Amino acid sequence: MNPATLAALEQIVGKTQTFTDPKVLETFSKDQYAFSPVLLELLRDKRADVVVAPSTREELLEVVKVCARDAVPVTLRGAGSGNYGQAVPMQGGVVLSLHRLNRILELDPQARTAKVEAGVRMGALERAAREVGCELRMYPSTWATATVGGFVGGGFGGVGSIEYGTLWDGLVLEATVLSVEADPKLRVLEGWDVLPVLHAYGTTAIIVDLKIALAPMTAWEEAVFSFESLEGAITFALEVAGNSDFVKREIGVSEWPIPQYFKPLIQAGGVRENRHQVMLELPDGVSKSLEGLAQSHGGTLDWHNSAANYHKSGTGSSFNLSDFSWNHTTLWAQKSDPGLTYTQARFEADKLLEGVAAIKAKYGAEVLMHLELIRENLSAGGTLVSASLPIIRFSTPERLFEIQAFLESISVQVADPHTFYLDGDSRWSGEVVLEGVKTFNPLGLLNPGKIRALEAGGEASVASSWFAGAK
Repeated sequence: MNPATLAALEQIVGKTQTFTDPKVLETFSKDQYAFSPVLLELLRDKRADVVVAPSTREELLEVVKVCARDAVPVTLRGAGSGNYGQAVPMQGGVVLSLHRLNRILELDPQARTAKVEAGVRMGALERAAREVGCELRMYPSTWATATVGGFVGGGFGGVGSIEYGTLWDGLVLEATVLSVEADPKLRVLEGWDVLPVLHAYGTTAIIVDLKIALAPMTAWEEAVFSFESLEGAITFALEVAGNSDFVKREIGVSEWPIPQYFKPLIQAGGVRENRHQVMLELPDGVSKSLEGLAQSHGGTLDWHNSAANYHKSGTGSSFNLSDFSWNHTTLWAQKSDPGLTYTQARFEADKLLEGVAAIKAKYGAEVLMHLELIRENLSAGGTLVSASLPIIRFSTPERLFEIQAFLESISVQVADPHTFYLDGDSRWSGEVVLEGVKTFNPLGLLNPGKIRALEAGGEASVASSWFAGAK
């Protein structure tokens, strides 16, 4: 990096918040892309030249001015809990860590909204919201460390999506963004105008603060049901999802032997040998009422955590059931067996059993089913789907891509987690993001190298069914 540029950055945020130590650069130039053996090879050598951590909007603005003036690439970073290389600097330059922009600016329990700086951790916001009778609508399994800005910029959905959909379903009400140009501008986006920054990997604009919708607080209990057959587990989960008598926060299915990777849950007595699991977060007292339904599908209620202990501790062990959901499921699997990886697949609910049967018939234990039931396109009435994260026994990249191609051949949509390209992910917002790049990132300095269509000068595909209908 040009010494004059580095000196200017140090002048703005101070030497203690400007990092060039190789170990720091290595840490802040990575996210959780090692979930993918393909990305591990592609991204392991990518490094920033400097990490900068502003603490105020004014410092952020001045940092951006310097980077724009000196044509320095800027890669945004929240907590680095993304899985596809979203926060990896492909062309060096500055990694702009927003973890110090972490103030909760406003909590409105009447309107059920929160206004927060981008670096606020989702776990901290959940705790603060529950103090005033609200809670997060949705959050990833990394909620304790993930930032709100990082989730909006690189995430999709998570715990809570069974009730409140995905990022595109009205979570973000307002976003203050900063453009990257010679004269950076702060702009407030409202309503559908926020779409260019949703799941855009920080390629469009810098999210400074956000106003998001909250949910009314519910006394949630956690429960694990175990089933003799995978079909029984899936059928039970679908029936729970379709029950309109109560709200839900989490419905996840894990095929055996995935539950054997959940060591804390095993110690708490929540795992039965050779049984497929359904994990639930439901209003306090509801799980017991489902025992008859579970029994009709060959299942039993094997573990329960009351609302009094929710987000505090499990029975005999300190954990949350969501610690074994979404991509934390992949994390536990890889901890036990580094030869495992995953993919991301979208099943229509009415075709889920058929699709799972076809996959199991062809691949057997090479592909283990991990299913997360959610709703999407709430503005159009809502559709129940499975946003699945199957665990895959990795052998070669060719075999991995063959499996993904088979899923697509049976009408299962794949959001490929083995590419760092935003437009290689079927959940991206197409032309909406490209227009955002033109408007807020005209110099092309924000997270360059992440949109193939821009590199090739080609046309972007129209947004897929993950996104279609959101507006």
